[in-house]
Amino acid sequence: MADGPFDLHVYPRVEPDEAQPAGWRYVVPVGLLTPRSHGRPLRFPPGPHDGVLDRWIRSTHAHYWHLAGTCRMGPDPAKGAVVDARGRVHGVRGLRIADASVFQRLPRATAALPTAVAGERIADLILQPRSG
Repeated sequence: MADGPFDLHVYPRVEPDEAQPAGWRYVVPVGLLTPRSHGRPLRFPPGPHDGVLDRWIRSTHAHYWHLAGTCRMGPDPAKGAVVDARGRVHGVRGLRIADASVFQRLPRATAALPTAVAGERIADLILQPRSG
């Protein structure tokens, strides 16, 4: 289930494959950028089918390289906050989160650049002199 436009990331490429006569294969990965469903995957409507598509999907599926999750950022762990605004994990002294899990919403694109920015920002906060 998608929640808006541009929800699919389609990025065709070629990659080496010694099993192919030319030594290359063409790959067209597709990723849902903002999935809303949880639980068991539903690739096609339930009902009678021969299972060929299901077996093919399960045998050829690969991970999506830009996975990200969220952990609530905020001042109050009692309200579900995992980290504060400086990336400090509540209840664990000296541990900070400096990756895509601090995002309030996941980006509709490759998460690499925004994740690098989050890491740099938390690094800057670590290097700031302590006040008070």
